[in-house]
Amino acid sequence: MPGHKEIIAFSIDQQKVLWRNDYYNFLFVKDDKVYTFKQRFESRDFYTLDIMTGEMIEELGTDPVQINSMRENLYSADHYKNYYFPETLSSDSFDPVSYNFIQNYVDENVTGNIEYIRFGDLLLMNYHKKDTGFLTNSFYVLDINNRKLVMKEVLNHITKAVVPDSFFIKDDLLFLLKERQQLLVFRIS
Repeated sequence: MPGHKEIIAFSIDQQKVLWRNDYYNFLFVKDDKVYTFKQRFESRDFYTLDIMTGEMIEELGTDPVQINSMRENLYSADHYKNYYFPETLSSDSFDPVSYNFIQNYVDENVTGNIEYIRFGDLLLMNYHKKDTGFLTNSFYVLDINNRKLVMKEVLNHITKAVVPDSFFIKDDLLFLLKERQQLLVFRIS
């Protein structure tokens, strides 16, 4: 914070880092190109990098209009149609029986909101609780119909502040951010 430290391209298939670069700041990926910028005093220089090697492909200049337009089109509603992001849990979110079942897994020392995603019969949720002067971020997967716990994971053992957006779903893949240093990916079946 406040800016990116580096760009890291990690191959999930090969389980290794393909390349890394701490010279450019990440913007987005489109058509196998990584769009980046280098911050200047009062402007930005824009570049594209090869997604597989990290080598510079093209210098795009300093005009942000074309870059911003590409970025807006990329992040249109269609782009996110298979993504699921957490919402805030409330008693209105579920029927009373399901809500009471969910409450069995919620600690009494909750700080901030309980976030959840309903994915078929599964409820995926996380919340923060006070624990020895710090906060712990816990994640649960509950089978609502069969009333059972499917998975429990502590995402952050020690954190000073509530960190929202600790998980999301893309298609049938669950992405968990653990200890602010790991990305865990699970297939939901």
